Amino acid sequence: ESPEGGIKPAINYFNKVLKSAPENSSAIILGDNIYFSGMPKKSMTAEREEAEHDLIVQLDGLLPSNFAGRPVMIMGNHDWGQDDAIKGVQRQADFIDEYLGRDEDVVFPKPGCGDPTTVELSEDLVVICIDSQWWIEDWDKLPEINDGCEVNTRALFMTYFEDQLTD
Repeated sequence: ESPEGGIKPAINYFNKVLKSAPENSSAIILGDNIYFSGMPKKSMTAEREEAEHDLIVQLDGLLPSNFAGRPVMIMGNHDWGQDDAIKGVQRQADFIDEYLGRDEDVVFPKPGCGDPTTVELSEDLVVICIDSQWWIEDWDKLPEINDGCEVNTRALFMTYFEDQLTD
């Protein structure tokens, strides 16, 4: 939550470090990028502007012109929000992808899905991205939670996750 028209010192410092990072570097953003209720609809003007501002100050350092490395973003429970959760994380992922304009995916796993996703950062380093909010969410309140997802049960998640750990 950077102040309106400003950027928190920690984000300024992070962006400065990213600018001088080599091409073989990575930046992993671990969620809760928008407080407290995810990416609002465009029709919610004031709330949407505030959410976009909070994201933009974080994303500017990850623009291809500012960071030569590989950005990876994971959604947090606050990104899911309280209402319209699945659509909210998808709106946020779409905003991130559009704003950064990078060739590769940035948000992992697929928003609203439990698909553990392996991201290869180098020959010797991979990260398995999971969205723990998917696991703990009350699925009865979100009937669309697993639409379009490869993993649609917690048991299947464990199988996929164990397979990726073994690999």
